[in-house]
Amino acid sequence: MVTTMELPSPNPEMELARRLIENTSCNVFLTGRAGTGKTTFLRQLTTTTAKRAVVVASTGIAAINAGGVTIHSFFQLPLSPYVPGMTATGAQKSYGRFSRDKIKIIRGIDLLIIDEVSMVRADLLDAVDDALRRLRRCQLPFGGVQLLLTGDLMQLAPVVKPEDWALLSPHYATPYFFSSHALQKAGFRSVNLEKCYRQTDTGFLDILNRVRDNSADARTLQTLNSHYISAFNPDDREGYIRLVTHNRDARAINEQRLAQLPGASVKLLATTEGEFPEYSYPADECLELKPGARVMFLRNDASHRYFNGSMGTVEAILPDCVNVRLLGDGAETVEVERATWENNRYTVNEQTAEITAEVQGRFSQFPLRTAWAITVHKSQGLTFDKAIINLAHSFAHGQTYVALSRCRSLEGLVLDAPLSPRAIINDPEVTDFATANPPLRPGDPCVGTLEKEFRAHCFAELFDMQPVTHAFADLQRIIEEFLYKTYPELTRLYREYASAVPGKIEDVSCRFVNSYLPLVKEGTDGRTDARINDASVYFIKELTPMTSLLEKTPSKTDNKETTRRLTEARETLYDALSIKLRLLHTFGSERFTTAGFLDAKARAVLAKPASDKRKEKKQETADTELNQADSALFDALSAWRYAKAKAEGKPAFWIASTRTLMEISRERPSTLSELKQIHGIGKNKLNAFGEEIIRIIEDYSTN
Repeated sequence: MVTTMELPSPNPEMELARRLIENTSCNVFLTGRAGTGKTTFLRQLTTTTAKRAVVVASTGIAAINAGGVTIHSFFQLPLSPYVPGMTATGAQKSYGRFSRDKIKIIRGIDLLIIDEVSMVRADLLDAVDDALRRLRRCQLPFGGVQLLLTGDLMQLAPVVKPEDWALLSPHYATPYFFSSHALQKAGFRSVNLEKCYRQTDTGFLDILNRVRDNSADARTLQTLNSHYISAFNPDDREGYIRLVTHNRDARAINEQRLAQLPGASVKLLATTEGEFPEYSYPADECLELKPGARVMFLRNDASHRYFNGSMGTVEAILPDCVNVRLLGDGAETVEVERATWENNRYTVNEQTAEITAEVQGRFSQFPLRTAWAITVHKSQGLTFDKAIINLAHSFAHGQTYVALSRCRSLEGLVLDAPLSPRAIINDPEVTDFATANPPLRPGDPCVGTLEKEFRAHCFAELFDMQPVTHAFADLQRIIEEFLYKTYPELTRLYREYASAVPGKIEDVSCRFVNSYLPLVKEGTDGRTDARINDASVYFIKELTPMTSLLEKTPSKTDNKETTRRLTEARETLYDALSIKLRLLHTFGSERFTTAGFLDAKARAVLAKPASDKRKEKKQETADTELNQADSALFDALSAWRYAKAKAEGKPAFWIASTRTLMEISRERPSTLSELKQIHGIGKNKLNAFGEEIIRIIEDYSTN
């Protein structure tokens, strides 16, 4: 039976990892041999970190266990390989179309945690980088998001089909995550957890380390093979479980042993609610049991009577529970009820502006699995007191190490077949990587340097005006090119502001940052805090007129492509400006700290804007500059234009431009002669539509 992993405090390596994550922006690869508490650390971190974190994993089961989602589902990635430089075609184009809420979440992430990273392929990590850079509008690796990569490369490797590797091998040296181009560009620091909580026998730990590091000699194999027992078939009450390398072997053993028990089996069906994909099912959809069946628990009990990996024997199967007698002397019988697993998705909490996990679906089943045998792959993360292991057909990197390291002690290990050197498979690429990337040690002075650099980075980002000024320049170019005739006054206002403000604030911000960066690196004092407050107030004053220009900028034109470009440029500037102003308002009065900056930035990014309908209504008023009565006429004329365009198979602007309808609504001409004076109404338009337009005006004038 396993026990929960309690982490004593302090753990120097875990504290080092926590410090790097909380106080720096560097990517962290948290590794360590089996049983060193990687998963437990991750769970603790997600509940305590001040950063907005999202947890993803390569497989559905790993994601459910980590309380996160799969990489593919979160980033809406296809299952096909990601080949750098190639454009998606066909069905792949349907992927990567994100909702507004998902984009908001992605832009609000500070920390992306990828669990079981040893099974993540390099191309998948580059696909994540591509999505983050695109959606966050930031060309830094991973869109500037910090990564926490957890896992042990000496355990199970990523799955790569031969046909996939044929596509990927020209681009990647290895399939492992560390060959990701984005990660190599971004860089990372490794932290190796040293303390093992699973095994305490130093002799057994030495054997496991030799197998893990591919340094097992004849003496190591001799010690392990001394635990080989031919045709070992213990009584179920002794509590052994068999670990095998292939699914078919585990399935055959379990089916055979279940069939040998007397009586008919009972099939217990799982239930699902909402969205819960089959590949993420954490238990059997159809659980077949009999009294006397050997089972393994798949969940921890809240009362600590059993844990994930505990073994027992079924005594009775009732409608609402399964009675299981736990293994061991004096063990009790427990009533096992259905457990519920949740499939989460990430959403924004509008009240707290935090990224939270929202339940998308539920899976309910008895947390049991027939367990005379399980595969090595499914045993990852579990601990057993007694195990019978057959590694004669070991076929993958790290498989032998994973199997042996499931055992708590050498005394509980029995080999079902002699262990040969061929069964210990280690990829030299992994060994070379580990050698070339030694882990940081507690007390390394570079950690303090990284903390100072992160503080300086946050300070420089606060006063970096380029995201706003560049977005403003893009919008101004569109207005100058397409709207200067229709909106000459607006074009003039943009020119005046462009000539007076953007260049000036870029220059002032650059000089201010360069002057105070050395001081902020070392930590601010009262004088520096006051200067940051004053600078924030100054930039608020300079940027605020830009909001007025945005309000006056139309959201629609007569040309569909121009409208698309205009809308995209307006939204980009609106996002950049609103985030910058919210940050500056925060530090116009508060003391600058990295934690405060991260919190303020996340709240600014995740803040809910005014409702879309309210924004659209306000924008339409700005576009038309019409009073309520004129707006009603404008709506009627627009509806007429739409119907006429549809009937004649012409675009709407061919019938009449928006500017023309606005002028008609304001001037309300009552004769064809007056109508002819309206901009856009020539002889042909007058002959074709003049009388209809006059009738619409008369109808609204008399109502």
